[in-house]
Amino acid sequence: MSQAFERILTGQICLIICCVLYLIWWSVSYRPGEEVSRATGPRGILLFCTAAAGIAGIVFCVYGMNSVSTVREAPLSGGIICLAGIAAYIVLLLITKIGFHRPVTTELLLITGWAVLELCLINAVYGAGALNKSIYVVTTAVIAAAVVISLILYVLYYRMEAWKAFHAAMVPLITEAVSMALVSCILFVSAEGAAGGSSGESASVESQGTSEEIYAAMTGTGADDDPVEWTGMYFDTSISIRLYGDDAREWMEGAVEYCAKMENTLSAQKETSELYKVNHRTEQTVTVSDELAECISEGLKYSEMSDGAFDITILPVKDLWDFESEDHTGEVPDDNAIQEELKKVDYTKVHLDGNTLTFDSADTMIDLGGIAKGYISAKLKEYLVDQGCMSGLINLGGNVSVIGSKPDGSDWTVGIQTPFDDRGTVLTTVSVSDTSVISSGIYERYFEVDGTIYHHILDPRTGYPAETDLNQVTVIGDDDVAGDALATIGIVLGKDGMEQFLEENGLDQTEQVIFTDRDNEVSYFPEESD
Repeated sequence: MSQAFERILTGQICLIICCVLYLIWWSVSYRPGEEVSRATGPRGILLFCTAAAGIAGIVFCVYGMNSVSTVREAPLSGGIICLAGIAAYIVLLLITKIGFHRPVTTELLLITGWAVLELCLINAVYGAGALNKSIYVVTTAVIAAAVVISLILYVLYYRMEAWKAFHAAMVPLITEAVSMALVSCILFVSAEGAAGGSSGESASVESQGTSEEIYAAMTGTGADDDPVEWTGMYFDTSISIRLYGDDAREWMEGAVEYCAKMENTLSAQKETSELYKVNHRTEQTVTVSDELAECISEGLKYSEMSDGAFDITILPVKDLWDFESEDHTGEVPDDNAIQEELKKVDYTKVHLDGNTLTFDSADTMIDLGGIAKGYISAKLKEYLVDQGCMSGLINLGGNVSVIGSKPDGSDWTVGIQTPFDDRGTVLTTVSVSDTSVISSGIYERYFEVDGTIYHHILDPRTGYPAETDLNQVTVIGDDDVAGDALATIGIVLGKDGMEQFLEENGLDQTEQVIFTDRDNEVSYFPEESD
């Protein structure tokens, strides 16, 4: 189970304890026909423990919510709900402390504070993609049912004799405790069972998200001759990470959890991701997380630099094409449909100011597939280096980024795939240290119709697969994000166009590019010196 879920469940347990302690305090303090006793002596100590448990529960729940998701990713306004819940609890504690004369009012505050905090919690977890929709609905229904039952009992309070009223007012407290226990069980099962991977893959994002499963998928100890390795499915591709160091297993857990977080942030296809929600927005100005803002900013940078040869608003056209057939068969979309969707492709209609994203048009949609893996590998590398990792290799489906050198001090040898050959067939190799080797090719996803290959790298200016003289572009450099974007741009522009682009933007001094032409012949830019 992830630390975020552990914090949330700890908070739930603390709130259940708070509810039970308050129930005990009320049962020993309430006398039919008399005012509620003030918080003095042993009763005061009991009330102090009740307040402490409640505050601890709030802290753990909020801390867990912040770990599992930014509050703004939730379907409801989580920040407002959270503040309201905390305020309600504080007011409750203050009123109870001075011995409020009407217990029913105090209990109404308790049920209100509990309900809004639980709703905030469930919405934040759902907004992060950690719950599927059916579990989210069931859990919300449990909370709503508890509120309705409590309110009904409070209405009956005024129509009962004193001794009956006492028992009637106790029932809502019991209802709250039972409901929280049920919600906790649902969250626990969701955390352990990886609620609802929608992709249907054997190694979905959610099913890899718990610490136990991440550790189970690891091999090695981290020693020089026994690196810690992990392989899984993220970003619609197989990825692998290899780390050396005494704490490599702990680093690996953090790296895998970050991959899951980024898929829930940057994916345009996953319905629970932040970017998917941005693309299906109801307003044209939205607030986005730091990671999404930073990746979109990089995407806009290269869209502008390439004058639209790279365009992050390609999604409407991209959705018309299907390159997923394993036997490389498919159909070319209707040209009229392509031209219609092409009208929606224009990166200049997207404006970013800090974390505020504004669209000029409601039908503009963003796809970060041409840059996301470079952004993620850069962030993974930054995280691992900060943790103390001095040697490692990150492979995000063709995006290879290495940390330092091998443990023995030698360079890493990275193989470059032979286009249209079996996976793992090496065309050439490069020796590198502390850099990235990122490739993009027309052979990765494609279909063939009447002898013509239609590949997945679309030209945003035409809506069709780029007409190129290249099978593959490989970029070697220190900037993973630049490498990812430039590899895609190279396919669209072709060899001569890419060389001119690199020179005009001064990138020929910082990046080395390996071109693989349609005959799988290799050339370098800048040319290698003898």
